[in-house]
Amino acid sequence: PAHRETLDALLTRLLLREMGIMLEGYWRQVHEDERREIGHIAGRLGRAEDMLAGIPQIMWSVDITTNSILYANYALHMIYECGMQSPLPCLGDTHDEDRQQLLAAWQNAVSGHLATAEVRISLVHDDIRWYRVSLYPEPGQSGQPATVHCMMEDIQSEITEREQLQQLSTADRLTGLPNRALWSDQLNKALAASRRVPGSQVVVISLNINQFKMYNDTLGRDVGDVLLCDVAARLRSIVRESDS
Repeated sequence: PAHRETLDALLTRLLLREMGIMLEGYWRQVHEDERREIGHIAGRLGRAEDMLAGIPQIMWSVDITTNSILYANYALHMIYECGMQSPLPCLGDTHDEDRQQLLAAWQNAVSGHLATAEVRISLVHDDIRWYRVSLYPEPGQSGQPATVHCMMEDIQSEITEREQLQQLSTADRLTGLPNRALWSDQLNKALAASRRVPGSQVVVISLNINQFKMYNDTLGRDVGDVLLCDVAARLRSIVRESDS
């Protein structure tokens, strides 16, 4: 009994020491687990970033509550190294005639709708080209759009092919003049327009190349083709752009 107070203090110190050692081991283990998990996540993020850096599309994500860019892939950083304050960094480089279309697509995305715009953009040190800007809204906890994921891809070759197909469908392959289908369509439009304006007229001129069959038969179809192309070029040089 005489040493009870001293023994109590000693036991308390021993108990606290053992608890401290146990807690220290626990926290070290937790810290190590967190360090391994962070390393694992960083590795996954690094692989994802490497993958996104290798694709040709330009990608970024925007927090629409603050209008700030949350993420931008390597391609966007290379183009707009110091100019990504706007949620649409490419807006200033967009063709004047297409800028309103891009803004309308952005408003649709902010409202929660998937939006796409095909616009002409002149990037740094590059000629003006066609791009497809796709906007994907993502809802937040409230269910309202909180983030918009953006992707911009070069579609110049697609537009060129589309124009070539359009040209092939409406133009004669040899001379480049409007083919019969397009000519008929334009003639009907001209007739409809003339009916709406009293006193207006539509003129149709029919031309024939004399003895064309003889040229084909005696000199060959290749020479006949040259003759057709030459006649087409001369006709194109003397008519107005509004004529067919």
